[in-house]
Amino acid sequence: MRLWTERLLLRSFRQDDAEAFAELHADAEVMRHLGGTLSHKDAYRDLQEIMDIEAETGLIRFAVEKRASAGLVGYCGLKPAGKFIDLSYVIARDHWRQGYALEAAKRVRAFGLIDLSITNMEAGGAADNVASIRILEKLSFKHREELLFNGRPSVRFFD
Repeated sequence: MRLWTERLLLRSFRQDDAEAFAELHADAEVMRHLGGTLSHKDAYRDLQEIMDIEAETGLIRFAVEKRASAGLVGYCGLKPAGKFIDLSYVIARDHWRQGYALEAAKRVRAFGLIDLSITNMEAGGAADNVASIRILEKLSFKHREELLFNGRPSVRFFD
């Protein structure tokens, strides 16, 4: 599966993404709001789970690349989360502050709403992750809820 934006290619993950995926999850700053870093072994397991979920459900977390050059920028996509479908994104630190997370999330949100007819989408993050919350506010979710998630103040957005 492939989607495009003006600057990005969003595509299904492949096995050869494993090392870049593991490096992304080994970066403490990237993972600061996401529960901490992962070992390479755990990252490889998570990548396989992402690919399995796509094969089983059609819900996809896309590998994000710049159209102008190959190489993983991060990922953005949809995953089952209880009674909701969760929209999430992770962007490598070298690519922060360039609008890639918002650009990818807008495209994936539209794909979920229009192509997959999802009516129960959610997204969220740590309340102190100001940049991520700003992105979620720009995505036109209808409802906002403040809560504790894993003992941390968090914000969830719902349709």
